[in-house]
Amino acid sequence: MGKYLKKRVTYVTFEIRNHPLDYKELAMGEETIRGQGATTALVIVVGGKAVGGTALPVTAVPLGGQVFSLSGLNLEDIHSKSYAEWLEEWQTRFR
Repeated sequence: MGKYLKKRVTYVTFEIRNHPLDYKELAMGEETIRGQGATTALVIVVGGKAVGGTALPVTAVPLGGQVFSLSGLNLEDIHSKSYAEWLEEWQTRFR
């Protein structure tokens, strides 16, 4: 974590097509939101190198915090735990 302190961080946003999230269906309460055929990718750049990023399907309404990796995986796919479990661990570690 410390290697990015006091570094300039740039966020570059792209709208892309032919991504696994383009037509992703997401549950939002009682509603199902469907991607509209494109994905927004946000790439985090430090020192001219991509160091991370997120992706979201382009939808008609905001997704309310749902985020995916650049390859389209959700938090449970990556960490094998729920968002609530991950958040509790993160808050304990970084408070």
